[in-house]
Amino acid sequence: MRIYTNVFDLARICPRRFWVAPYSDFKIGVKITEKGAPSAKDFVVKAGPTELIPDDDKVDGFTTYAVKSAGAGSVEYAIEVEGMPEKLKLVQITTDSTVFEVGGSGGGDVPADVATKTWVESQISDFVDEDALTAYAEKTDLTAYYAKSETSSAAELSGEFTAVSDRADSAYNLADGAY
Repeated sequence: MRIYTNVFDLARICPRRFWVAPYSDFKIGVKITEKGAPSAKDFVVKAGPTELIPDDDKVDGFTTYAVKSAGAGSVEYAIEVEGMPEKLKLVQITTDSTVFEVGGSGGGDVPADVATKTWVESQISDFVDEDALTAYAEKTDLTAYYAKSETSSAAELSGEFTAVSDRADSAYNLADGAY
């Protein structure tokens, strides 16, 4: 499960936001600090008038809350900190695009209308025949080509490049004889 974490420093109050996929399960992680140091002040997180229930255990100092997103849009959470008149603001933005995980735990199933690698390969296997492709590819022994050494002279290289080009031209033939 994904945890979207946000650190709120009481010395610099500013709104925070995070993005999630629609109709997904996730957690919000909130940590309150004062000038970078962990704050001892209690706090509550609310979605409208509803107070969220924190998980029993903290994760890396973050108080976490299990949440589920709905359709595209936004949800504003108010964080009320003990002794602070101003509420902190956290905005969840639910995108209009979807996301899913495969091969992981808790990722769910792949939706039926999504093309997977296996499905794509099953669809194209009838169109590609390896034996039919060999008629279009001529195998050439690459060892016939010149290999430059550190002591090759310019004249030697020039002559070899011409010879390699001539060998390549004569070795490369198409079925109809033209190229």
